[in-house]
Amino acid sequence: MSEQAGPSRMMAGRYRVEDLLDQVGGVRSWRAVDEVLSRAVYVQTLSADDPRAARMTAAARAAAQVRDSRFLQVLDVDVEDGVAYVVREWTSGRSLTTVLADGPLSAEQAAALAQEVAAAMTTAHEEGLTHQLLRPDSVVITPDGRVKIAGLATEAALHAANSADPAVLDAAGVGSLLYAALTARWPGGAGHGLPAAPHIDGRVASPRQVRPGVPRLLDEVVDRTLGNSA
Repeated sequence: MSEQAGPSRMMAGRYRVEDLLDQVGGVRSWRAVDEVLSRAVYVQTLSADDPRAARMTAAARAAAQVRDSRFLQVLDVDVEDGVAYVVREWTSGRSLTTVLADGPLSAEQAAALAQEVAAAMTTAHEEGLTHQLLRPDSVVITPDGRVKIAGLATEAALHAANSADPAVLDAAGVGSLLYAALTARWPGGAGHGLPAAPHIDGRVASPRQVRPGVPRLLDEVVDRTLGNSA
């Protein structure tokens, strides 16, 4: 198989590529069908001679060991005909980026989402894995309201993220997601489909300053996790 393979190409004798979903920095994301189990799957491909390929596949194999259902489960990892690929479960739903295009979540919904992501990351940390790049497009909300997190370990591998304290970075990521869910803005500047959070007196405005009525407790949680305390 070639990295330029398109729709209808079979991978590993079972995954039929159907739709190209995204293409960023040489990494392609596809919707495919597992012909053996007759189900949709999510596939990422990368040229095997890309220096990131070995890191991506190693990270995916490690992530496959984490059984927390809040992560998109890794189903298969391999290299075939010059292409490294990772196969994950497919889930219907909308990314947090898409959801927030309709406006911020309620305080209750935002807190529940952040709690789910934080609990999932605690499980991953116990297994020695981190994300390091939590962002709105990393989180999918299913039609029945469940939270699914994409890219455990693999996003860090692809972007060569190497924080001295990745667990602290993940905590800040949860805080950023909570900020986004409460305000429909991103505290790290415009990106991930969201406008930038405003700054007041040289610091990122708190959620309550952006959206009056946000509970003080959530305001404090965000400030603490982002290191944004006055």
